[in-house]
Amino acid sequence: MRIGALVAPTLPYGNCAGTRPFPGTVSVSLGVLSRLVRELLEELARTGVRRVLVLSGHAAQGHMAALREGAEEAVRAVPALHVAVLSDYDFVYELRGKLSPAADGHGGLLETSRVMSMRPAAVGSERPKVEYRYSRFRVGDPTVEEWPESVIGDTGPATAELGHQIQAHVLDRLEATVRELLPAA
Repeated sequence: MRIGALVAPTLPYGNCAGTRPFPGTVSVSLGVLSRLVRELLEELARTGVRRVLVLSGHAAQGHMAALREGAEEAVRAVPALHVAVLSDYDFVYELRGKLSPAADGHGGLLETSRVMSMRPAAVGSERPKVEYRYSRFRVGDPTVEEWPESVIGDTGPATAELGHQIQAHVLDRLEATVRELLPAA
């Protein structure tokens, strides 16, 4: 392991309001997610853990806000606890405009390539190209009718090789972030 960290079991659920209409999506409320993160962090602290990276594979704004809220409450309750909260997609999206068009997004070139590199069988043969049609100023999530593909960008050029580049970038940035924000005592 690059930083000698303990990796706790993952949570397979989060707040997925925008993709909730799609088959297979299971979403929990923001309050439930925030409370769960707080309680898990407080339990880790009770066992002696003092530095925690909460790493999410989902980057929706509400989801990330709930993770941060729960972490902030845990840090207030246990001041010796140091927590950083981020999504690996914070680092993936640093590559917009470099390895992909600047408007690439959910399920687009970067994300599709990354999945192709890690779990190629999970990527279907269709390669949609979708411009985002939902105004960022509108309140609420797009409907399935407004966003039937759940994709933003052109997935046609996606490759496993590009995915390997993206994943190497993510791992390098994760390592640097942990070393910076959660240094060893």
